[in-house]
Amino acid sequence: MRLSQIIFLIVFLSIILSVDIYLNKWIKSLKIKYEKAIKYFLLIFFKILPALFISSFLLIPLIYAYVPAEEYMVYFHSITGTFFLVYLPKIALIFFIAFEMLVVYLIRIFNSLVRKKSTDLENIKKKLSFINKFGFLFATFFFFLIAYGIHCGKFDFIVREVEIKSDKIPESFEDFKIAHITDFHLGGFLGNEEQVDKIVELINSQNADLIVFTGDFVNNVSEEADKFIEPLKKLKAKMGVYSILGNHDYGDYIKWKSPEEKKENLRRLINQQESIGMDLLLNETVSIVVNSDTINIIGVENWGKPPFPQYGDLQKALENVDQKKFDILLSHDPTHWEAEVLGATEIDLTLSGHTHGAQFGLEVDNIRWSPVSLRYDQWGGLYEKNDQKLYVSTGIGFIGFPGRIGMPPEVVVYKLTRK
Repeated sequence: MRLSQIIFLIVFLSIILSVDIYLNKWIKSLKIKYEKAIKYFLLIFFKILPALFISSFLLIPLIYAYVPAEEYMVYFHSITGTFFLVYLPKIALIFFIAFEMLVVYLIRIFNSLVRKKSTDLENIKKKLSFINKFGFLFATFFFFLIAYGIHCGKFDFIVREVEIKSDKIPESFEDFKIAHITDFHLGGFLGNEEQVDKIVELINSQNADLIVFTGDFVNNVSEEADKFIEPLKKLKAKMGVYSILGNHDYGDYIKWKSPEEKKENLRRLINQQESIGMDLLLNETVSIVVNSDTINIIGVENWGKPPFPQYGDLQKALENVDQKKFDILLSHDPTHWEAEVLGATEIDLTLSGHTHGAQFGLEVDNIRWSPVSLRYDQWGGLYEKNDQKLYVSTGIGFIGFPGRIGMPPEVVVYKLTRK
């Protein structure tokens, strides 16, 4: 284990232990008589679950060393899921406790400055106790919200229908339907293999003319996809299935024994997609012909702003491409659009993924928000500038947090329409 990893381990465990120790003392200070059911809940939530989490967390290096990489992701997601479920509500509660303490001491300072008599802190605390009660209710609600996201939200698949209008769309492609899927992260479906069958059935039910996949087939290694090859072979579209690679497909986030082993992993992943029936586009373009009309599907390898890799070569993909035709670019990372596509090419529509919408957000009517918007200007939905469009799908799979809250896994169906 590297020194940086040891330091991270010490700091991380120190923080979560501090959270547990502080909240245990705070609960005891309340001097409340609890019912047996509440006592059992506090015992589980504040002692048993933390003990299990810390023990499991300390085993990560051992699991990583001896468990196959594809199975390691199941263990990893169980650890991260426990962390989000147990510690985010606790941290939220601490913020409310800290806010109450701040208010109490600000009142005391204010009274001192105006030379009033000494203020009874205990009396002030009693009057402000509603803050802590609200914090406890909020933390409880947050706990159940996260539990729902882990248990149900990550498999609550939806279909979004989007109309793409352009006067460059040929007459024969009027009402042409394209189903867009992205960010499978198939390692996350191990143990829930039936959900991939559900996805395939949902996609096929759209009766799309074309299916496109915009990268992140797996989390780290090609073996994650082994159990899903047969169900994914059932993906059907009249004009075929086209795919590109995402940043997770190259095996850049795992330690390999040799460069050759890493290259073999990528070769194996490419072969898997071919066996499924996906036409993988590696910085190249294909033409889709209906009657005598044509549109171009341009596919590039992953191109993202650092620290993400820039394997994509858009200029190579555009060689001998007639950009007067309607062009659709498949590029995993949406930052590629502003960096190399917008204004620099005549590409009409770019389809991306990558952001996952942080797997957390809020959608009410036409208002859609996610904290990932602080990192990406284009993170989810349709964007347009000077007749060039970008659609960023928030994806199907998950990584890190093994759930989705307010940001459901999606299949996007585009209908091409002439203006």
